[in-house]
Amino acid sequence: MPPVVPHSPGNPHAPSDPHAPIPIPSPPPEPSRRWAAVSLIAFALFFLGVVIVADRGEMPDLVKDLIYDVPLGDKVAHFLSMGLWAFLADVACRRWRWRGWPMGSAVVGVLVVIEELTQALFPARTFSIEDLVASLLGVAAGAWLAARFMRLRPASSSPPAPDPAVPPV
Repeated sequence: MPPVVPHSPGNPHAPSDPHAPIPIPSPPPEPSRRWAAVSLIAFALFFLGVVIVADRGEMPDLVKDLIYDVPLGDKVAHFLSMGLWAFLADVACRRWRWRGWPMGSAVVGVLVVIEELTQALFPARTFSIEDLVASLLGVAAGAWLAARFMRLRPASSSPPAPDPAVPPV
């Protein structure tokens, strides 16, 4: 049940019973979670598009040149893209955890493994254990960065708990 405040005389939305409590609406989502959720959805759709284009063998030459002509460019791309995805997922789902692991990163990690394993089913793709390792290292790095980011930006705007080592004034 939401918190309530007592009846206030100037409130036009007050119930007819002056002693009935008035519910307080829930606060809007935190700005950091809102941008992370929107970014997460946009990135997931972008990633889905990349997977579909790659599965069809229709990756643009410019992208191929940028990734494959640079030494370890493919591995760096896996690491950075999956790290970004995990970071956004953890910030957007900051309170969801599974066995101590942030749920956002856990889901991204499972999706990464599935996506890499299914590459064997498409003639234009090849499974690579190195790509999988780079992707999972990116997920771990994204989770680590998200944890640090969320420590800097607490989930609520309430004041910090008092330090038990400091006696009250």
